[in-house]
Amino acid sequence: MRVLRPLFFFIYGLLPLIILAQRLEVEAPSRASTDDYFTLRYTVSSSAVGDFTSPAFKGVTLLSGPNVSTSSSYTSINGKASSSESTTFTFLLQPTTKGRLTIPPASVVVNGKKISSRAITIEVTDRGGKGNGQSAPSQSVHPQTPQMQSAGTPISKSDVFVKLVPSRTKVLEQEAVFLSYKICVRPNVALDNVGLSQKPEFRNLVSHNLPTKPIAWERERIGGKDYQVGTIAEFLVFPQKKGQIVIPPIVFNCVVLQQENGLSALEAFFNGGGMSAVTVQRQPESLTLQVDALPEPKPTAFSGGVGKFTVKGELLTPNLRTNEVATYRLTVSGVGNLKLISAPAFNLPKDFELFEPKSEEKTTITANGEEGTMTFEYQFIPRNVGRYTVDAPTFVFFDPMTERYETLRLDKLTLAVAKGSDTRPTVITDLQPLAQGRRTTSWLQWGSVTFWALHLLILGIGVAVIIYLRRRWGLDTDLVSFVQRRANAQAKRRLRKAEAHLSKGELPAFYAEIAQALHSYVADKFHVPPAEITKERIAELLAPTAIPAGEQADFIHLVEDCEFAQFAPSAQLQSPQEMLQRAEQLIVSINKVLSK
Repeated sequence: MRVLRPLFFFIYGLLPLIILAQRLEVEAPSRASTDDYFTLRYTVSSSAVGDFTSPAFKGVTLLSGPNVSTSSSYTSINGKASSSESTTFTFLLQPTTKGRLTIPPASVVVNGKKISSRAITIEVTDRGGKGNGQSAPSQSVHPQTPQMQSAGTPISKSDVFVKLVPSRTKVLEQEAVFLSYKICVRPNVALDNVGLSQKPEFRNLVSHNLPTKPIAWERERIGGKDYQVGTIAEFLVFPQKKGQIVIPPIVFNCVVLQQENGLSALEAFFNGGGMSAVTVQRQPESLTLQVDALPEPKPTAFSGGVGKFTVKGELLTPNLRTNEVATYRLTVSGVGNLKLISAPAFNLPKDFELFEPKSEEKTTITANGEEGTMTFEYQFIPRNVGRYTVDAPTFVFFDPMTERYETLRLDKLTLAVAKGSDTRPTVITDLQPLAQGRRTTSWLQWGSVTFWALHLLILGIGVAVIIYLRRRWGLDTDLVSFVQRRANAQAKRRLRKAEAHLSKGELPAFYAEIAQALHSYVADKFHVPPAEITKERIAELLAPTAIPAGEQADFIHLVEDCEFAQFAPSAQLQSPQEMLQRAEQLIVSINKVLSK
């Protein structure tokens, strides 16, 4: 068992290198719903990346992605400058079914080495009626005219129809499109109620529906005829990919009142005033949006925002102390796709523990997009005393009016950290709700003096022990001896597996396991790669040993019988049970000779 000690120290000595290796971190919510979208992000601390491989998505609709952004920062710690870089791959996804959603690992090549993320699980609930989910509104409509069709009068498509009026049909990715559905009714048609027959399914679009409101009727002349026109549904959509996107027809149920003529007053009283209701379905023609891609190349810090925005930053904790929670707030104001904006990167030195930002939106839907504010709060914990100069988050968006990317930079932050009194466990307890929302954790604070001292010490000890063992104990010889001693035990385990196949009547597997046991035994005993083991090679290895010639020949014949029996089970010369006993006896006999 001496070999286990150098192997242990060798692996333990490499532990710091394993910890310091690049990782592909993944960030996603723990819960989502089928009527809402969520953001999935993969981040690696390098800009030298390539060959990103997306997960094999199942159970979701890919609305957008992967959108790639790169961030870099410059920091000055007590007068000493440093910089850092990171690359983020962002997806916008919408679950299609409720239940447990598993997203498999993604991978990326960093500096020529392939690294993978971990798989994550998201709990998906059914439609909840919020986010980008669509309700099926229905609203009552008072008859607009004393004139009314007689009962039984056919209601033609020229009497009642629905038209779709978009704010624009040629747009950019992520640019807002306002969809207004209008009902058009002839003056002699009494419309009583109108509503969606089913929830619309928009593809390749992030959509929001406006709450229904009383219809404001207007008179409009269409095709030479007078109509009463009113808005019955409104949606705000954001295209998520370039090309042509079809807005599918939405079916509306329209209830029309007609007059029952010839009824007496008593009959009319018991028959709803002598009126009957007729339901007809109407839908507008489909609409195609021409979506152009955003200009390339996109800036490295692009937030995904398309619209017109301003930004404001504020350090909410002016007096920073070690091991105490601090907050920096970034507020984005304007109009556009506010809810789809990603939190800009806030790159703090490794002396700070930074948590995932919390976001809060206060928006209203307009014809130009979501108008209001999106607030990001970054909470962090300073770990060391000092004076730090860091870059504030940089916000980059695309302005459709100017047709170019705009970069909003804030003044650098000077973080003066004094000695605090709180201990790390207390702070972590206070931040427990926030920590639960994080999808990445670290058991050791990165970059601290303790971190580097501990791991360099472990590495030094590991290397020293390995050198000592190689020189004094002959590590290579001991390792070979260990492999040889293991050969007998490995062969016995394979024979037991062969016996299990035999008991189940699985003869091809039985013969294959016997042959593999014999091949592996010779490979381990003579320290030869398994790929080189053939009948001829076995004969060469056994010949110079003290093994009796009869046993050598018997061993080779047994290998031949096993190989032949795999393809012709009925042609073997011995029963399977006898062949198993023969293999056990030969291995025991040969092992005694070779172990002397």
